[in-house]
Amino acid sequence: MEIQGWLYRAKGPSRGLIVQVHGGPTAHSEAALSAFIQSAVAAGFSVLDPNYRGSTGFGVAFREAIRKTGWGGLEQDDIRPYSEEMMGGSPAMAPERYRERSPIHYVERIKGHLFIVQGANDPNVTPENVRVVEEALRRAHVPYETLLFADEGHGVRKPENLRVLYARLIEFFGAAFAG
Repeated sequence: MEIQGWLYRAKGPSRGLIVQVHGGPTAHSEAALSAFIQSAVAAGFSVLDPNYRGSTGFGVAFREAIRKTGWGGLEQDDIRPYSEEMMGGSPAMAPERYRERSPIHYVERIKGHLFIVQGANDPNVTPENVRVVEEALRRAHVPYETLLFADEGHGVRKPENLRVLYARLIEFFGAAFAG
């Protein structure tokens, strides 16, 4: 399936390509100013900002294309997570599907560099969720870094925290692409 997206190219040789995935299938990326994208491009990275199947703004057929296999299926070829509607029911109703698509059961497959950003007040991805993932990563001997924002929820929004986050992301991607 052909998808639309935005490619921002670094001036001169690129230090690497960062793929920025927008959250959830109820959104889409537009030709709009993004402080992170601008920071990454200014630091010498190229950035791809795709609108994967399920994204809004491209017609009903494209938005509904995510439902063919349920969330966590085909759009993973494009990109991303899960809701009961997309998974065909609650965990109690579709336990095999939830287990099969849960990343916690595949941490040993992680290659490369991993950077976890957590808002301590996140009601969706709770600190307990992150603790469980970190425990699984340690058991699998997968190296990772965590950046915790005590005063954020689901997403980093405060300007002072965004400055810290963007600087750390640029540092992280610089180290990851250096090898």
